[in-house]
Amino acid sequence: MNSQAVPSDEHLRLLSLFHYLWAGCGIFGLAFIALHYSFMSSMMDPARMGGAGQPPPPEMMDMMRFMYVGFALYGITTMVLNVLAAMWIRTRTNWTFCMVVAGINCISIPLGTVLGVFTLVLLGKDAARARFR
Repeated sequence: MNSQAVPSDEHLRLLSLFHYLWAGCGIFGLAFIALHYSFMSSMMDPARMGGAGQPPPPEMMDMMRFMYVGFALYGITTMVLNVLAAMWIRTRTNWTFCMVVAGINCISIPLGTVLGVFTLVLLGKDAARARFR
């Protein structure tokens, strides 16, 4: 077997580290969601608008709150999943879970996609799968 085709312990260690880093990047995503919500709620405040025009209907802000909560829950969920995947890649357990998390990471374009594809390729090799048993 070609030595380049076999993932080394260093490759798996780095993959675990990148999953931790990706989970840490989620904090910035949550901060952005909070700042965006704060900005939009202040911009749609009828008292702040003054005589500039009609304020938006309250249902619009309710819909936006629902979207903000959804994005925040998605971010928190992917952060937790990536921390778990990082721990389990390091300990060589739960191969299927790590592959599923890699697929979910592919949704987050562009960096999550890169991490997801590298994880799928590296853990998809027979030698890596054998290390997880």
